[in-house]
Amino acid sequence: LAPEAIVLLDPVSNRLVEANPKAEGIFGCTRDELLSVAFQQFYAAAQPDNVPVRESISEHTRRVLSGEEVIFECAIISAKGERRYCEVRLVAFPSDERQLILASFIDVSQRKRAEQALRESEHRFRVMADSAPVMMWMSNPEKACIDFNRGWLEFTGRTLWQELGDGWVEGVHPADLERCFRTYSTAFDERRQFTMEYRMRRHDG
Repeated sequence: LAPEAIVLLDPVSNRLVEANPKAEGIFGCTRDELLSVAFQQFYAAAQPDNVPVRESISEHTRRVLSGEEVIFECAIISAKGERRYCEVRLVAFPSDERQLILASFIDVSQRKRAEQALRESEHRFRVMADSAPVMMWMSNPEKACIDFNRGWLEFTGRTLWQELGDGWVEGVHPADLERCFRTYSTAFDERRQFTMEYRMRRHDG
């Protein structure tokens, strides 16, 4: 009845000795088929640090048999050729005959796809912002500036880290600073568009 796939693995033969119905769905084959193959064939990728599959499985096995609980994410290829991303939890499972490993798999493929789509969207935005012939910045809900495009940094001659937060105000003319910051802060609080002009120091002074 468990919502996640659960299998029992014999670390000596690297074969499964038991699997629940949910495992059949994730791995794309019947229980009997699961119990008849070497389990590592389902791993399409190792851990994020790109450790070879065989090496990472061996290290996980060693840690689990020494009493640790091991949790990691990996990609698998099901018997139907589907790539799935799973959160895996491994614990030792004592048996009268031999030491087994209990492994549970939670399918996190949807979350992984959403994360990938977000990364791609952020990359497209970065390329667009850096290519724009204008100076652009972005702030967080606390009004602190969290990003500046290439145009801004080339104009000021300062690094991103120097500009972040309220660092950008160092380049605003002292006579314009109070008005500039007041206009920005008021519009921010009211969640409305605003336009303002102010003098700013260029990279050449």
